[in-house]
Amino acid sequence: MKIWTISSSPIGILCVVLPHYYHGMIYSNTLSYPLNLYEEYEAKVVKVRNDGKLDLIIARDINAVYNLIAKLNSKNEYFIVNDMSAKMLSMSKKGVKKRTYYTSKTKANCIHTA
Repeated sequence: MKIWTISSSPIGILCVVLPHYYHGMIYSNTLSYPLNLYEEYEAKVVKVRNDGKLDLIIARDINAVYNLIAKLNSKNEYFIVNDMSAKMLSMSKKGVKKRTYYTSKTKANCIHTA
C-alpha cells in the first residue's frame, strides 16, 4: 500500500495511508534507512491498534537482489553475501541469504554456477 510521510518524532514517522487517509506510524527501530518527509513510499501493515491507527513497516524491494545480481553478472563480477551487501540492500544478512536463495530458485538464469 502507498503511504505518505507527514511528520517525524523521536519514536518514528507519522504517515497517512493512501487513498483512505488512515493514520499510521513507522517506528524508528524498524527503519533501516532514513525517510524523507512529504514523500510516498510502499509499506505493509504490521498491526491494527485498538485506537484504529496502524503500525507500519517499509516494504522491501523484492527485486533488489535480483537486479544487483544481474548487474554484477553483466560486469562478470560475483555477488557476495556479507555485511556490506546487506547494508547496500537495506536488509539483514539473513534476509539477503533468503532472497538470494529464492531468486536462484525462481530466476535461475540470473545466477551462474561454475
